[in-house]
Amino acid sequence: MVGTGNVAWHLTKAFHKFGIAVEQIVGRNEEQAKEIAGLININYTTDLSALKHIDGIYLIAVNDSAIADVAKQIYKPGRKLIHCGGGVNKNVLIQDGNKAGVFYPILSFNKNVEIDIAKAIICVDSNDTELTNALFALAKKMSAHVYKLNDEQRLVLNMSAVWVNNFSNHLFTIA
Repeated sequence: MVGTGNVAWHLTKAFHKFGIAVEQIVGRNEEQAKEIAGLININYTTDLSALKHIDGIYLIAVNDSAIADVAKQIYKPGRKLIHCGGGVNKNVLIQDGNKAGVFYPILSFNKNVEIDIAKAIICVDSNDTELTNALFALAKKMSAHVYKLNDEQRLVLNMSAVWVNNFSNHLFTIA
């Protein structure tokens, strides 16, 4: 898990709950990395060069604007880079033809508010059929509501979700 924000917090807990191994937490904020790692008793680091080399998925759960930069920093041949951004094209992860994709739960994540990911819609996609199927199976362990959406479909869905959520919050503010 690369990132220490709200998405990383909740996904790390959810993966653990559903028996999906998270090997390491990597993030800029040492206090937050340590806190998330402590939730499931795993290692953490703030040094991207100390990222364990595993045969698996490197889930990038950072701000959308940082995804491409983080991907460039952690890329190595054989690593499957996956991001969680609804509005970010999966191609920002691709270097030298590596396998890359998206694992996008449609939720508002707040560390102080518990979520039930089993009720969430999770969208997956990748540049490789085998990886897309693996992401789909991974998401199905957590939720019955899993869909394969390409970048254009996911962008429209993300914009709609942001609009609905923000408009509702705006109405609450006005009220």
